[in-house]
Amino acid sequence: MGTPSVQLGVLATIVAASAIARLWPPWAIGGLAVGAAIAVACTRGCWKIFLGRLRPLVLFSILAAGLVLVAPVAPTEPAFWLPGWPRPISARTASFMAGLWVKSALIVAWVTAFAERLSDRDLLEGILGLPVPRKLASILYFIIRGLKTLFEEVHRMQRARDARSSPQKPLRALKVAGAMTQTLMVRLGQRAETMGLALAARGYDGSLKLPDVRRLSLLQASLIFLCGGLLLWLVRL
Repeated sequence: MGTPSVQLGVLATIVAASAIARLWPPWAIGGLAVGAAIAVACTRGCWKIFLGRLRPLVLFSILAAGLVLVAPVAPTEPAFWLPGWPRPISARTASFMAGLWVKSALIVAWVTAFAERLSDRDLLEGILGLPVPRKLASILYFIIRGLKTLFEEVHRMQRARDARSSPQKPLRALKVAGAMTQTLMVRLGQRAETMGLALAARGYDGSLKLPDVRRLSLLQASLIFLCGGLLLWLVRL
């Protein structure tokens, strides 16, 4: 798929298209979904990671369903009824929440497929190869690495919790979640302090340096811009 910079440029374009795509007619969002499924399927071991990252969206769908059921409906607003539910449901609110969930799942799928193909060095090279200031590129790299570290730490804590038998009572589960959050914040603070000291010991001056960076050429940037503009136009038809 080209250099890491090209892959990041393509990923940014696809994520933007997924965020602005219309749900109806469904051909645009359906095409992006098929492409995301192919990308995940063609990446070794990606399905398991993708399904694990969908867990927060499952919780969001429950919250969104509750909001849709209780959302007020204006007299002139289109609405529909659900069997057994005593009040009308706003079609606009339901469409918005459904679109938000579908687009979020699409973005998670695309990001997961690309992220599994890029090593840490590829990620740094790709960001440094983009036409952005070096200090901004370094900050972006640290943000992405920080998110990865956060997810890894959360997964370790969840495995430790499950190994000690997951709490069944809701109140107990809430207390355990609170304790895990406190521990997570302490661990992240310690990790950030250790990382800062390590960077200072290596003479970090605000920007990361990497030899043999393959920068995004003018031709590649033009192709990404043109193809990305065409994709963004198609998903808004």
